[in-house]
Amino acid sequence: MRDSLYLSQLGSGHENIFVLAMRELSGVFLADSSLILVTVLVVLAWALLLGFPGYIWYKIFRLRHEKHRRHHPRFAPWLLGLLCASLLTAWLVPLISFQRLEIEGLIGVDFLTHSFSASGALISAQQALLLALIVFVVVFVAAQFSIRRFLYIIPILSSVIFMGIYVFYFFASSFAYYLYTGLGAFMTGSYVLSGLMFLFLLLTIVFYVSGYVFFLYEIIRD
Repeated sequence: MRDSLYLSQLGSGHENIFVLAMRELSGVFLADSSLILVTVLVVLAWALLLGFPGYIWYKIFRLRHEKHRRHHPRFAPWLLGLLCASLLTAWLVPLISFQRLEIEGLIGVDFLTHSFSASGALISAQQALLLALIVFVVVFVAAQFSIRRFLYIIPILSSVIFMGIYVFYFFASSFAYYLYTGLGAFMTGSYVLSGLMFLFLLLTIVFYVSGYVFFLYEIIRD
């Protein structure tokens, strides 16, 4: 898969995150176990960020057809604590980042993986793991009370913000591609192709902008 035509154009920064972690193992049990656990938490956080919008949309769909409390987002206290702890870890130790795809002829968002030493983390893996543990305990205890519904805001808001940034990057990548391709086709006299590119450009604007605004509206309303 790494040798495919598409991935070969992406350059460096796309290695398996666990392989990167294994390369930095020092042979010290505490340091190594902390690094592995931090990596697992970061992967969990990104799985949440990528998958949670679909979960929210599913809950909105169910609430649209049946107004019932069981369709509201609900997590066990331990799971809510784990999600919040993983989000904090991913923020403190950015082993994964994403940006607009800058390669000519390709549309999309580029996800990059980093080793711990190259991630720019200002704290050690042990410190990050300790903070994650503290957050887990605090959220777990707080979730035993009525404040739990307010704690749901943390993963929901994090996922919505991520989705907004992701949509912006993807929109910017698509916008640039259709605009420059359309202008290039127009300059060479390919007016039909140019018209199609500008049509796709218009559809891109309508789809991404209105889609995300509508998604926010549905979340707020329900």
